[in-house]
Amino acid sequence: MNVIGGFVVAMAIIFSLVPGCGGDDIDFDEAVKGGQLDVREEVVLQTMLMEDGYTREQAEKLAQQKAEELKEEYPDRAVNVQAVREGENLANIEIE
Repeated sequence: MNVIGGFVVAMAIIFSLVPGCGGDDIDFDEAVKGGQLDVREEVVLQTMLMEDGYTREQAEKLAQQKAEELKEEYPDRAVNVQAVREGENLANIEIE
């Protein structure tokens, strides 16, 4: 195996060990350490407190998945899902 091939294999192994980088769906219970669900008359609000080690893109993907799940559960309400970490908003997904 040449140097480039070895590097590619090594990077594939490393990325498979990083949460959410293995191509699999992100595990909600591992990625989210807390949050709040607020079901109101016209809107459903979900705040997710993200664990360290997850990228903004992973937070956006997870927030989108959660928003779609909530919209199925509450089809007559607007849905807003936010993913935050240490006061920084990583994702803000809205579905009318």
